[in-house]
Amino acid sequence: MERRSGWTWLSMKIWRNAKRGLDVKQEPVVTEAEFLKHVASHAMTIERDDGVYRHLIFAQPANSWHHLFEIVTWPGALCIRGDMGTYVFSRVTDMFAFFRHSTQDGRLYINDGYWAEKLIASECNGRRSDGVERFDPDIFRDAVNRWYAEHVRHNMRGMPDERRSLRLALEEEVLAYADAGEHEAMRAACTFEHEGVRMTDFWEVGCRRYTVQFIWSLYAIAWAIRCYDERHGSSRSDAA
Repeated sequence: MERRSGWTWLSMKIWRNAKRGLDVKQEPVVTEAEFLKHVASHAMTIERDDGVYRHLIFAQPANSWHHLFEIVTWPGALCIRGDMGTYVFSRVTDMFAFFRHSTQDGRLYINDGYWAEKLIASECNGRRSDGVERFDPDIFRDAVNRWYAEHVRHNMRGMPDERRSLRLALEEEVLAYADAGEHEAMRAACTFEHEGVRMTDFWEVGCRRYTVQFIWSLYAIAWAIRCYDERHGSSRSDAA
């Protein structure tokens, strides 16, 4: 059977958003419930299970290409690869111990910010690649609007004309570039100047978000370890 792309789910979700009149540029968000639907028919195949050396494959028996992923561990590292991308993490000798968490309500536990800090490779481009984080125009707009509100509150009380002038300048010279990509948007903000007002240190503002592929892969790691532990009759919580 010909292997089909795992991006189909993303493309279809964006297409459905467009039909409902939503912003097609806004990346969809994956939830635990949605992830669990994707893997409801998956079966685990253990290719290797020798201490911290493991090779696990998770796939649907009928459609082995759909949301297929593999997890490989060796001393000090865990790699997940499949339709959602490739990510390699490193923290402790047994990375299952690092990612393994139990919760009282039985939900999958992920910690995107902390776990991303342990990422050593992704798509061969490192932690800042688009496989992990992407510029989000909505976060950028919100940051610009918050900067404006703070500036007005501290510096422009009782100055309605000046506030309107600044707001118009921001909309024309900064916010107009929100959908032009990260480089153009941040350049517009960092070079903005209006009657002596500048957006000082705006380059330090984080306007990225974790990609749906990365979050999906974190859920996959947590779920895979749960499946592995259930196969071995273990429910440990050894996170480091």
